[in-house]
Amino acid sequence: MTLPTPAALREALPAGTRRVLVAFSGGVDSSVLLHLARDAGLSVRALHVHHGLSAEADAWVEHCQTVCAALGIPLEVRYVRTERRGIGVQAGARNARYGALAEACARDEAVLVGQHADDQAETVLQRLLRGTGPDGLAGMAPVRAFAEGWLLRPLLAATREEILAYARAQGLEWIEDSGNQSCVYQRNRIRHRLLPALQAEAPGVVAALNQLAGDARAEHAARDWLLAEQCHACEICPDGPLRVSRLAALPATVTHSLLRYWVRQGGWRPPGRRRLLAGVPALLDAGADRHPQLAWRDGQIVRHAGVLFRLPPCLPDRPPPQAVNADAAGSPDSTIDWCGQGVIRFTQSPVGTGIAAAALPWIAVVRVAGAGERVRLAGSPLRPVRELLREAGVPPWWRERWPLLTDARDRVIGIPGIGAGQGFAAGPHESAMQACWIPARAPQGADWSVPRVPLGP
Repeated sequence: MTLPTPAALREALPAGTRRVLVAFSGGVDSSVLLHLARDAGLSVRALHVHHGLSAEADAWVEHCQTVCAALGIPLEVRYVRTERRGIGVQAGARNARYGALAEACARDEAVLVGQHADDQAETVLQRLLRGTGPDGLAGMAPVRAFAEGWLLRPLLAATREEILAYARAQGLEWIEDSGNQSCVYQRNRIRHRLLPALQAEAPGVVAALNQLAGDARAEHAARDWLLAEQCHACEICPDGPLRVSRLAALPATVTHSLLRYWVRQGGWRPPGRRRLLAGVPALLDAGADRHPQLAWRDGQIVRHAGVLFRLPPCLPDRPPPQAVNADAAGSPDSTIDWCGQGVIRFTQSPVGTGIAAAALPWIAVVRVAGAGERVRLAGSPLRPVRELLREAGVPPWWRERWPLLTDARDRVIGIPGIGAGQGFAAGPHESAMQACWIPARAPQGADWSVPRVPLGP
């Protein structure tokens, strides 16, 4: 184990990386990382996250500003609020910190964080104590996709002692967080009590735990490769909703691994092993009229019509009515942006279908359906809006949020994509228009933007 050289740090950057953002706390680890990045000749900027959890937090900001000014490195300070409910102070601070880093990360930028080999050993031990599965043994990844760029841990092969020795040799100054000495938190107890006891028994335990994490990551990569092949063989698209019938012939262990892979492909950390084992039977074996769900901190999996969807942990609010500018629609490729929920796009329709273009400027409001609201589409009797949506394959969460186009008297003149004539109640016209509804992607929930149940067996 050893520190990376400046050349090795440059070579570790993913292709296309234009600059790096160092997560700079002012502690010894991030101080060494900042100097290594500067010495590597990289385009460097730094970010300090002010959590407000220590009386010394303002002094840490001043220290970081002084260091960065001396190095000629731009520093941004972000003040965050730590959410502690249900997860604890340390986890809340970590979530806030990575949230700030994700917001600051520019396209094609690599965020550098200062975790090292001892941190990796502590992570593996902490997960073991919590009953982790094989994926948890992989610990922290040296590099992974992050926000619009990458997240790297260049010091992961160096021990705490090696980092301290380098900092002293270079005459660096750093801050010490007194909170790291408190044994109130489990991670600190692992650091100050458990790991030293293990080192006394087996001096190479840090290296052994790091090797275990590396082996687990290799097994993880091999398993994902095999699962991708299995998805192809079973005609499963891991980038979209998952049809339950595709899983029917698979052994239970393969099903669980495939579900974890599918969740990761959607950008989430999968639910814990015990939660997954408890929730999978309901997802796979529920009756056709049931809508079971498996929820955890990052999101939820909901079953509808024999299909599994990855949805946000909390569904967005129903959009309020939105007035439409008279010039917002009325020509091919014009659009209406609706409250950040998505886009209604208008296109030319075949003669004899759609809505007369002359009527489009009279679209006054876009809104969702009221309770029990009925509408008469072209050539059809008066029917409940939600019934029309259900017959069109719209899942329950979208029936509450599907846009209706109304005139100045609040009469529904169209439901994008639903019913005869592509959803409009108007008759033939030489210049007819049709509309489709394109939901916006949610920050979480890979299948939130899928407005209908996918076709297929």
